[in-house]
Amino acid sequence: MDLNRAEWIGELLIGWSMGLAVVVPGLSAATMALLFGVYRKWLSNISRLRIQPLRFLLAGVVGGILSGVQIISWGAEVRPDALSALFLGILSVFILGFARENRPRGVTLIMCASAFLAAWYLALLSLVRPVALHGTNGPAMAVAGAAGAAAMALPGISGGTLLILMGLYYATIEMVAEFDWVSVLWFGGGAIVGVFAVARLFRKLLLRWRGWVMSGLIGLMAGSMRALLPSQWDAVTIAAFIAGILVSAAVLFIRDNGVGEL
Repeated sequence: MDLNRAEWIGELLIGWSMGLAVVVPGLSAATMALLFGVYRKWLSNISRLRIQPLRFLLAGVVGGILSGVQIISWGAEVRPDALSALFLGILSVFILGFARENRPRGVTLIMCASAFLAAWYLALLSLVRPVALHGTNGPAMAVAGAAGAAAMALPGISGGTLLILMGLYYATIEMVAEFDWVSVLWFGGGAIVGVFAVARLFRKLLLRWRGWVMSGLIGLMAGSMRALLPSQWDAVTIAAFIAGILVSAAVLFIRDNGVGEL
């Protein structure tokens, strides 16, 4: 089905936010897709490698990654805490809304808590003791691409956090910023394989154990917020956090199809 101008512009912007989330530790492209109500379309088509229905989203994702690298590079030097606080505010409101619509109870609450602890530990580990892969050769970048691509299919799994844990986050940022096309091709090849495999697996799990999966997503997204906690809070950081809350609340209010889009 062809999209009108407003719809494809909207998908470009949503894709841009997803691409930006790819390069921000603690955020996930799939989380942004869920936030904007396109996750079902994204997962269904990416698990079948159907590119045509996703052409505008994918174009936005590429633009978001390229611009996100520049934003992260600038923000990391100027106000890294404010940047983290902004994304923390955006994510916090969405998680509250998502949890309200998909309340885990009984055994699914255990799944939620376990996923929270796992994501919290992963984020903490990536911040205090990153594990470095030796070198940044082609195969290493392919592995990084496959791992980072999980964030394209799984809400709450941050590709940036995984890359930090592997010791390849800044190498990946530099790869894109300097247009190292050989490394980009290795990384892209691994990402295509990774996102296709993960999307197919996750789609099957979602169809079979929806309650468990939804509870796990709540825990993963909440636990991944650890990677976004600012090291210090001041007036600018607090203002950025409030701005993130307002942005997220506005998106949830405007969106027609509700939080529980899955």
